[in-house]
Amino acid sequence: MFKRILSIFILIFLPATWLAAQNYLWPTNASPYMSSSFCEYRPGHYHSALDIKTWNREGYPIFAVADGKVYKIHVSPFGYGKVLYLKLRDGRWAVYAHLQRFSPELEQAIWRKQLKQRRYSVTFKPENWRVKKGQVLGYTGQTGIGVPHLHFEIRCDERHPINPLHYYQSIKDHIPPRLKELALIPQDEHSLVDGSFLPKIIRLKQIGKGQYEMSRPVPARGIVGLAVNGYDRADGVYNKFNFYSLEMHVDGQLRFHLQYDTLDFNLTRQVEIETDHPLHVDSGRVFHKLYIEPFNQLNFYRRSLGNGLLKIDRDTVRFTITAADFFHNQSVIKGVLVPRPEINMALKGMKQLHQALFLRLNLPNPLSGLFFSQPDQRNKWRPIRYYEILQRKFLGTRQEMLIRLPVSDSSASRLNISLELADGTKAHRFIALRANDLPDPAIHIDNLGKYLAINLQPGVLVPKARLRIQSGDYNSVDISHPTSTGWQSVFPARDLQNDTLRISWLSGNKAVLDTQMVYHIFYPGRSQSWTFFSDSLRIHCPAGTFYDTLFFQVRKEKIVDSTFCGSGFVLHAWPQVLKKRIQISLSVCKPQKVFWRQLGIYKRGGRGRWSFAGAAIDSAERRVSTHISSFGQFAVLADTTAPQVQWVEQVKMKRRTASTPMIFSVRDSFSGIDIARNIKAAVDGEWALPEWDPERKQVRIRPQKRLVKGEHFIDLWVQDEAGNKTRRLQYITVH
Repeated sequence: MFKRILSIFILIFLPATWLAAQNYLWPTNASPYMSSSFCEYRPGHYHSALDIKTWNREGYPIFAVADGKVYKIHVSPFGYGKVLYLKLRDGRWAVYAHLQRFSPELEQAIWRKQLKQRRYSVTFKPENWRVKKGQVLGYTGQTGIGVPHLHFEIRCDERHPINPLHYYQSIKDHIPPRLKELALIPQDEHSLVDGSFLPKIIRLKQIGKGQYEMSRPVPARGIVGLAVNGYDRADGVYNKFNFYSLEMHVDGQLRFHLQYDTLDFNLTRQVEIETDHPLHVDSGRVFHKLYIEPFNQLNFYRRSLGNGLLKIDRDTVRFTITAADFFHNQSVIKGVLVPRPEINMALKGMKQLHQALFLRLNLPNPLSGLFFSQPDQRNKWRPIRYYEILQRKFLGTRQEMLIRLPVSDSSASRLNISLELADGTKAHRFIALRANDLPDPAIHIDNLGKYLAINLQPGVLVPKARLRIQSGDYNSVDISHPTSTGWQSVFPARDLQNDTLRISWLSGNKAVLDTQMVYHIFYPGRSQSWTFFSDSLRIHCPAGTFYDTLFFQVRKEKIVDSTFCGSGFVLHAWPQVLKKRIQISLSVCKPQKVFWRQLGIYKRGGRGRWSFAGAAIDSAERRVSTHISSFGQFAVLADTTAPQVQWVEQVKMKRRTASTPMIFSVRDSFSGIDIARNIKAAVDGEWALPEWDPERKQVRIRPQKRLVKGEHFIDLWVQDEAGNKTRRLQYITVH
C-alpha cells in the first residue's frame, strides 16, 4: 500500500517540482548528445537514464550537476561498473555509471577499501563527502556493461529515477519518430485478426512527414490489442531512442495514453509486460503495447481511459495512434479494422458422371466471385471458364449451391475452388476427386499461452468434414474455423483434463488424420511440482511464478556430446516472461574421470552453443539442480577444461615502466569466470588486486605498491565455475 501511495504522490507532485527545478549542470564535457534515452527497452529491465555520447573514448571529466554530497560509490566488474551516487542539496539524486576512475581523493578512498577487503568489488559510503556544483568527480569509461559512454540518472529518491530531459531541454531534436510496424494481437480464443488466431504484423506506409497508414483495412473479430514498433531520432546523431509518449484515439475518442516520466525500480522487469515479449522473442523487434493487461502495475498510464483493448463486432473501428518524443515532434498512424465475415466452405456432396462433376457446396452469402480451376497434363492450373448453378438456396449469411462443372478424364483428379467476398477477402480450397489423390493433412499447433491454435493444412474439402478434439471426458466435434489455405481451431487450457490431447480430422466416420500429444499447464496462483521420465527431470514452480495460465510440453532428447552426463530435456512453452524463477533438477550418470564439481546444468542457445545455467550438486542423490528464468533445452554437461590465461604484451612500450599496465587475457569457453572467488593475484609474493573485465575478457593486475626498477614476478590463479584451475607466472622487468 505504501509503494502505491508513493507512486501516486510522484505522479501528482513531480510535475510541479520539474517546473521549479534548479538549473542543473550538464554532467560532462564529452558531448551534448544522447546515445540512449530514458525507459528504453533492455532485456529484463528499463534503461533508467540518459546515455551521453563520448565518441567511443574514455577519460572525459564528469561534474557535480549541483551542490551535494557523495552518498555511495560501488565498484563491480558487472552492471554499472564503477558508479557514483550523488545526493543533491535539493533532495534528488544524480547517478554516474560505467566510469573509468574517480577523482584522485575518491580513488584513494576506494583503493584503501579494496586493500582492506582484499577484493575488487566494494561499496564505499563516506560519512560527509561534500562537493560543489561543477566539481570533477571522476572520468567517463566503459566499466561494467557496454561501450564507452556516460550513464547518467536523476532520481527523486533512491528507488525512483526520473526522465532527465525534464531538467535538460537544450538537446536539439526536430525529427519526428519513425514508425515501422503495427502488430494486431487477438486476445482470446474467440478473437481473430485477418482470419487467424495468431498475431498479425502490418508494415506501415509513410505518406508524409510523420504520417503513416496501414496498407489496407484489416478484417478482425472479437477483442484485439495493438502494439507499435519504431524509434525516435535527434539532430546530429544516428542513435535510435525510445518514444516519450504514446496515445490512441478510437473513433475520435482518447482510449489510451502512456508517458515515460518516472520509473519504479521494483517494477522494472515489467518491461516485458509493457512490450510484447513473445513478439520480441520471435522477431527480435520491440513492440510497445497500446493496451494494459490486468497484471501490469507500471505507472506510465492514464488508467482512467480504460485498458485500451478494441472490440470488433459489427461496426468498423477507426483508430489513430500518436507517438511523440520529449520535444513535441509527433508521428501519427491511421488505421481501420473491419468486422470479419465468415468464409467457411463446406462440401455437402460430390458425384462425377462421365465428364461432368456435380458439387453441393455450403458457401458464404453474399459472394462477389466464385472460381474453379483444374490442372492440365503438365500439372499447370487452368481456369474452368464455364459452370452451371443448378440449385441455389439462401440461408441468411450462408447459401447452398448445386453446381455442375465440365471436367476431362485426364485431369479430373483434383479441383481448386476460390471465392472472393465484397470486401476483397479471398479463400481457396482443394477437392480430391479420387480417394488416392487426397493429400496427407498435417497438424501444426501454436502454443499461445492459455490456449492452443490448432492449424490443419492443406485446406482440402472432404465430404462431411469434422475436426474432433478430445481430452478426458471433453469431446469437441467442430468443423473448425477456415483460414485462407486451411482450417484452424482453438483449444483453451480450461478444457485440458488429463494432460493428453487427441486430435482427429474426420471425413464422415473415417479418420483422415488421428494424432495424440501431451501438454501440461502452469497456473499463476499455485505452487506446482512435476517429475518426468522416471524422475530424470523434476520441475518446481513456487506460487506466483507466472502472470497468466501457460501450456507447456516436456520432451527428452538424445545429445551427442563428449561432455554429456545425463539426459537432455526440452521445456517448450509460449515465451511468457516469469515473475519468479523455476527450479529444475536433473539426474546424472557421472563418468568415472569426472569430478562432481565439474558438472553443471547448461542451456542450449543460438548456433547450438551451450551456456552455464547453474549447478547445485547433490552427489548422494546423483542430481544437479538450478533455477531458470526462461524455457529451452537443458542438459547436464561436464566442464573438464581449465581457463586459458595469456600475458598481453604492451607492444607499443619499448621499455616497461612502473605505470605500464599488467594485463592478462582470460578465456573460458564453458562454465565461465566469477570475480568474487575465481581470480587471485600476487606480485612478488604479495597480494595484488585483480580487476576483471568480462566484456574484454581481461584481468588487469594492480600491485599494492608502486614497482621499483628491476625484475618482478606476477602470479595469477584463475578457476572457472566448474573448479578447473589455471596458474600463470609472468616475469617482467621495470626500467
